[in-house]
Amino acid sequence: MPSVSLSRAALAVAAAAATSLALVGTPTTTAAPAAAARPAPAQPAALSCTDVSCLNPMTDEAKLAQFAGVQATRAGADSAAAMRTAIEAKTALAAGPAVPGTTGTWTPLGVGPLISDDPTYTATYGSGFADIAGRISDFAYSPTTKQLWATAAQGGVWESNDTGGSWHSVGEGLPFQSVSGIAWTPAGGARGTLMVLTGDHAFSNDYAGLGAYWTTDNGAHWNRAGGIPDGALGFKIAVDPTKPAVAYAATGFGLYRTADAGRSWTNVRLPTGSCTGNSQAKDCFFANIATDVEVQGADTFGHKGGAVVTALGWRAGRYPNFNGKPQAPANGVYRSDTGAVGSFTQIPDTSGITASKDFGRAEFGAARGPDQNSAYVYAMVQNSTYFTSGQDPLSNTINGDPLGVGINPLAKTSDLDGIYVSPDFGKTWRMLSSAEQMKNPANGSSLNQLRPLGISAGYQVTYNQWIKPDPTRTINGVPSRMVFGMEEIWTNQIPMPLDGSGETNTPAGRQGAVTFQTIGAYNQAGACLLVAAAEACSAGRVPDNPLQTTTHPDQHAGIFIPNEGTGVTLVVGNDGGVYRQSDDTGASPFTQQGFGRGSQTGFHTLLPYGIAMAKDGTTYMGLQDNGEAKIDKTTGKQYMVYGGDGVFTVVDPNNSDIVYEEYPGARVSLSTDGGKSFVAIGPPSFVTDPDFVTPLVMDPRNAKHILTGGRQIAETTVGPDTTTSSGWKNVYDLGVRSSPGDGGKATADDPANHVVSLAVDGPNVYAGFCGSCDPVKLHQKFANGLATNVGGDEKPESGTDSGWHIATAKGLPQRFITSLAIDPKNPRTVYATLGASAARYFAPLGSLGEDASKAAGGYVYKSTDAGETFTNITGDLPKVQATWSLVRGGQLIVSNAVGIFASAGTSGGHYAPLGTGLPTAAVFSMHLKPGDPNTLVAASFGRGGYTYRFPAGSQLPMGEPPGRPPSSGGNLAATGLGVGLPLAGLLALLTVAAIRRRRTAG
Repeated sequence: MPSVSLSRAALAVAAAAATSLALVGTPTTTAAPAAAARPAPAQPAALSCTDVSCLNPMTDEAKLAQFAGVQATRAGADSAAAMRTAIEAKTALAAGPAVPGTTGTWTPLGVGPLISDDPTYTATYGSGFADIAGRISDFAYSPTTKQLWATAAQGGVWESNDTGGSWHSVGEGLPFQSVSGIAWTPAGGARGTLMVLTGDHAFSNDYAGLGAYWTTDNGAHWNRAGGIPDGALGFKIAVDPTKPAVAYAATGFGLYRTADAGRSWTNVRLPTGSCTGNSQAKDCFFANIATDVEVQGADTFGHKGGAVVTALGWRAGRYPNFNGKPQAPANGVYRSDTGAVGSFTQIPDTSGITASKDFGRAEFGAARGPDQNSAYVYAMVQNSTYFTSGQDPLSNTINGDPLGVGINPLAKTSDLDGIYVSPDFGKTWRMLSSAEQMKNPANGSSLNQLRPLGISAGYQVTYNQWIKPDPTRTINGVPSRMVFGMEEIWTNQIPMPLDGSGETNTPAGRQGAVTFQTIGAYNQAGACLLVAAAEACSAGRVPDNPLQTTTHPDQHAGIFIPNEGTGVTLVVGNDGGVYRQSDDTGASPFTQQGFGRGSQTGFHTLLPYGIAMAKDGTTYMGLQDNGEAKIDKTTGKQYMVYGGDGVFTVVDPNNSDIVYEEYPGARVSLSTDGGKSFVAIGPPSFVTDPDFVTPLVMDPRNAKHILTGGRQIAETTVGPDTTTSSGWKNVYDLGVRSSPGDGGKATADDPANHVVSLAVDGPNVYAGFCGSCDPVKLHQKFANGLATNVGGDEKPESGTDSGWHIATAKGLPQRFITSLAIDPKNPRTVYATLGASAARYFAPLGSLGEDASKAAGGYVYKSTDAGETFTNITGDLPKVQATWSLVRGGQLIVSNAVGIFASAGTSGGHYAPLGTGLPTAAVFSMHLKPGDPNTLVAASFGRGGYTYRFPAGSQLPMGEPPGRPPSSGGNLAATGLGVGLPLAGLLALLTVAAIRRRRTAG
């Protein structure tokens, strides 16, 4: 899942406790929306095959057989082309038959950056963050046109014409907004060519990509490149400085090369044994994940350039899959003098860098300055063994959690292996700094002060890292200043030749001679904000004092841009957007205060999981790594009112001052003053094993009725009177995978079930669960299920275990249940949306060799018998991860990875895109505004909040929630028997109730 940002509240707890492959041919062109003509219906996709074999003559029957084999071993429910097919289906649906209510226009919700230093909101005031946007993946720069581009992880491509001072989108014409590596080359057009990879690179809740795209008109038209497979994550693009038409793309399916400025790409076939050139082969899904690439330039030291170095860096390395095969058998550094297909060799373990058996994610930075020796290249390497052998402090299941606070003090505290330099462009390596050296508390890292509690610098380099030498700082041809990012931003304390001289061997292992210090600490006040005195630290902050600011944590990208005269500008990207500062003299140090407030003007790239609007228009969002956001109902300004990671949020519809914020792991906090202050009210002590993105729901009939949970379903009916020790009731234990609902002790082979989706309407509740939910991270096989108190042998009753049982859920595929929705007219009718896989969208079920045959099926399902049986109502909805659904009147509305759609009824069939103006990004949740069923509020993950006003002719009466029976009929609905249930249905219900396994008390 996403990065784990350590909120002050969470740290206070810790301290207190101690392929389809793209077809070869002419690239397609996607025009920006403003210039697009009415789209034609999508054509059937051509057959795909493994990439090199596409060039071999084969009969149609052989191609079909090969395609079927690839699909069978790849992903079960998913095909590598699922996302592209979904995009094409969306286009076809937009041109197809109309659906009532779908002709409106979406409007962005929220104005300007997320403001996190308003003294009104005490939970975030004093953190050191000021202006925030969404997660940034990479940068590119054109020295001829002075344009700077940034990719926003799930938010498209953005351009700045003032070195990051302001931004505007140029990526609306891409097929979807999940992007990663980006590069500019002077080749291919009068203004050069901009190339971008799709598919996020964080190994998180990332969407697999749709290959590569290029533009020569600044994004007015994006062209699909040939050769790079659909279904791969994107990482980096590196242009050959000596041959600008040549570039290399590091992707989740290997390293690719272009010789025509990004129009077509060829797999260079890194030698990974039986997985060479084919990530779709059995047991090969993780074998060819290339996390970075650099190309050597020419210099005045006799180097002609053109050599290429790349890294295969799947974070788990050789950890076995479910077939007992290594996930990535050949991680490590690969090198070629020419970059030609078949010319790469793996650097041996004797070269001085991390051994292949321990090699994890890695990124490079090459010497690029005009006076620098281009043979120097730098590397940051994650240790895969630390990550998989109990050294990952973020995985309670692998690590254990003796303190019960999500942190293991017995762990190694970091997944970093070390910082390295090569003086011969990757042939041999020396150590600049070891992981142990980086943990020294004297280097300014806020995280190193938590080392006794199990966290130190580099604890999540599986998720974010970058490294770059300054091209303007040189001593005898050797770069003398380097900046890199992990959770924090670092540079060497003393300018010196960064050549690796002075490396020593000690009893504790290798040590480098370079001391690095933070210039972008995790927070502005060091240890002060990492203990229970957080509020006192906030109160002591000096307003508008630049010494009190820092960059947002979790660094993903950095770029040096030489100034027109002297010096250089450093631009960095992280989970909070873009930050920059200049060394105008060419001799000044970079400092923490130099980054100022951040450079977010123009961005609309926040990543909300949950969104909630009160009747007065005040809106709250739970944001990935940016806590709880509040959007002012009058000004539209966005404020961070609580820190860390935010997931779901709910607000009292009649009193927007009463809001519930949720941090990962069901940690719920309450504000009764509109976010000015918060108090922790959860999770209750009985909740175990909560999901990272834990569901949090509020009863639409009663704002005091709220549910969340983990293995246990936790329910309160006293709203703002709830505390961590009172109000919550344990209404049901979901048990373990082998015996859901029957208790049992969880083991590594029989994991606990935990809730991942909830729906509530009055006393009626449905809970979707899985155990395990994350095969990639936890190496436990996936299974799902459904629990409910509707249709059981007792009447549902809020706050009790009455009626709770495991529903049969016959017909529901074995995939992640992303959401549940109760039909307001009948609580026995429930809708389920399904993910494309489990918790890792880029690695579908089956990627680790497990049987995924039960995962196949649709994405939206309906049950009319309280979850006993389900019918696939996906219809012509794009076949890709669905995320949310709701009933508006007699109409079903569904969100998924490519947008929001509406059907004419509630039984599927034909769907149409809901309105225009919503970027093609995943929508994680949506809700009708309370009291106003004609306004829909959506959480676009990567493009922030949006609202939709249903047009005239499709509007519903204000006040009463759409589709709900009159209040006088509430007692009948609450019985669980529904409204107008036929006699035959009633008899069937009684029969099922008689034979169903009885509920298990929590």
